[in-house]
Amino acid sequence: MFLLLFLASQFHGTAQSRKMGHVLIEGKVYVNDRGIPNAFVNIFLRDKAFTHTYSGVNGTFKVTLPFNHKFRIEIGKQGLVNKQFIINTEIPSGVRDDQIYVFNLQLDLFPPFEEVDMSLLYEPMAYIGYDHLTGSFGFDLEAAEDKVRKVQALQKEIETILAIKARLFRLEFSNAEVAYMRMQYTLALDDYKKALRVYPSNTAHLYIDVTYIKDQIATIEALLAERRMQERNKALKQQLDVARNRADNAFRQKLYDEASENYRKVLGLKPDDRHARTRLDTIKAIVNRDIIINFSDYPPVMRAGTEIKLPLARLGASLKKGNYLIINLRRDSESEGKVVIRYGNDKERGGNFVITDTPSGQFREHYIRLGTSYQWSRMDAAWISISAEGCDIGLGDIRLSRTE
Repeated sequence: MFLLLFLASQFHGTAQSRKMGHVLIEGKVYVNDRGIPNAFVNIFLRDKAFTHTYSGVNGTFKVTLPFNHKFRIEIGKQGLVNKQFIINTEIPSGVRDDQIYVFNLQLDLFPPFEEVDMSLLYEPMAYIGYDHLTGSFGFDLEAAEDKVRKVQALQKEIETILAIKARLFRLEFSNAEVAYMRMQYTLALDDYKKALRVYPSNTAHLYIDVTYIKDQIATIEALLAERRMQERNKALKQQLDVARNRADNAFRQKLYDEASENYRKVLGLKPDDRHARTRLDTIKAIVNRDIIINFSDYPPVMRAGTEIKLPLARLGASLKKGNYLIINLRRDSESEGKVVIRYGNDKERGGNFVITDTPSGQFREHYIRLGTSYQWSRMDAAWISISAEGCDIGLGDIRLSRTE
């Protein structure tokens, strides 16, 4: 019955011999039947701050109010619904003004409920004044009667919602605990978060500390992050092993274009791989060791959609062994594209080598393996063509070499 607790509070008045009389409010603030510290108690006189205090360790507080004034008292704490009421300290003529009247006040605070219209609680919950019959200060029961009925209806609605939420919370929490014990961490994390959405902070009345749930969520998220890291590392190692094996096999078979491509993949996954860097340097030395032709007389930049043909002198059979076209390319536009390499003569054309991994802003040396192509070996190629498709391409050194 927490909503009505302060309306049913016990109170009494006592008289003591002092020079200045007043009303002494001795109160206690509860949350779920437990006294709470640091609840604020603000006193207003004609809507201006008069004085304030805070509840102590066990939720108690004391406030002294002088006679013959009308005060508004507001009590609350962050995250809870504030309560307020009006006290009129006026005493009738003929009553000694050197008396001290003690008024005992207890009230329960609770969190807001989005599912319920709480506007009733934003008004003063009760009015307190001098009672001529008892000669002490007490509630104006006649004025409070309608408020009591409305508060009782509100309380019933809240208690129904609390019961539903409590069952849902316990279900989600129980499911989470079972999943956690079974090491089903993804499922447990989902259920803990569902429980936390039901009660983000206040679960004292369920005797379950939300801090525990938040700690469990943090623990599971750390476990899952570690698991994802391990899976990423495992996948990275597998990719590295595949690229490295392909590169080493191609290198042993003297397929230097394929080996170079895969060693670059290794460096993309592991930039400090010394083996891959050493092999790339070795490949560059081998492919550039015996240069047959240094091409010249071509533009420094090819626009997208254009083609150039580099004239090629007739090569004898002795020179058509292990040939590589060495071409330095750079992408000179933001759009992605490709470079296509072909060769041919007036009667036929061959080759269709595609380069797609041209970096932007810097040259990269590419190797096109011509020597193993049957067409290349039997054809008297008169030219080698370069086409830029979809992007502008910068051209660096272009050479033809022999590796056998």
